[in-house]
Amino acid sequence: MHKDLLIAGQPLELRDMVPAHRDDVLKLHHQIFSSGLQGDWFEWKYIRGQGEGVGIWNERQELIAYCGGFPRRMLQQGQATNFLQIGDLMVSPEWRGVFTRKNPFFYACEHMYTTRLGSDRPYKVGFGFAHARSTRLHVKQGLGRDGGAVPFLQWQVAQRQPLPGWLWRVEPLAADAPHLRATVDRAWQAMRRDTRDYTIGIRDADYLSWRFIQRPDKAYRLYTLRRIWDLQPLGVIVLSQPSHPGEAVQWLDWVGPARHLAHACLAALRVAAEEGAPTMTTWASASVSERLAGTAPEFLPHIANISIRAPADMPAQAPDLKLWLMAGDTDFL
Repeated sequence: MHKDLLIAGQPLELRDMVPAHRDDVLKLHHQIFSSGLQGDWFEWKYIRGQGEGVGIWNERQELIAYCGGFPRRMLQQGQATNFLQIGDLMVSPEWRGVFTRKNPFFYACEHMYTTRLGSDRPYKVGFGFAHARSTRLHVKQGLGRDGGAVPFLQWQVAQRQPLPGWLWRVEPLAADAPHLRATVDRAWQAMRRDTRDYTIGIRDADYLSWRFIQRPDKAYRLYTLRRIWDLQPLGVIVLSQPSHPGEAVQWLDWVGPARHLAHACLAALRVAAEEGAPTMTTWASASVSERLAGTAPEFLPHIANISIRAPADMPAQAPDLKLWLMAGDTDFL
């Protein structure tokens, strides 16, 4: 799709992103985020991940604004629903001076949302993790709603009671393990039964493989958690891969029954303690944080908000979604 625009006296062109725009997207990403992402990241997110995007180019055929996202299959109170997770919001520095007006960033987002989101569109709801300024701008321009802060949790590893080793087994799950798919899918089905009241992203083997194993620019580790009398693991824990000894551990995800979330937390803390990590952190929506209260986390100043994009086929109040989100639900951690 091509559309000519005239903004601040400059002729611009709006286009739907296609794979041939890879280098343009990467160039703007490097400029905005100082990232070192390469073509394999684009392939992972926009080809294998079936991502979509809308960009605006200037007369010199330079990408100056971009709104990107990827499909996220969700269960909304048990019903499978297509969401669109917005992940790449970018505008070149030359246009930041008009950030609060209808600039290229606005038109890229507006086109993305109005053509993809809503009851008669491919995706019922669009959502993303955004800093407070971006969230306020979206609300002001009618492009979205503020779904509330994402709590940032931290545990002091040395101060936590470890999960009893005589009762619980925490074992690495290799990315090439022949039983990985069966283990993850079994854990996901148990989680699905235990989270019927929530809106939760599907965490089956296909998703977990794409999100944590196939991703080219980050490294993660998977562990299984089981009780000594269980033949099969209760679930799968996903942790960050430390880049140096003594680095804080980031807990990305848990795939397993919600009632065992606190046990998963203690198991992750055991791994962190064995590695000599001083702290463990995660992001957890209010629905998840409530279930972690018994582990006594510290609540640090929040970094991001949940932003619900408009139009969206959803309840009037974003909290009614009862979103189950953890750090691994982001696209940048």
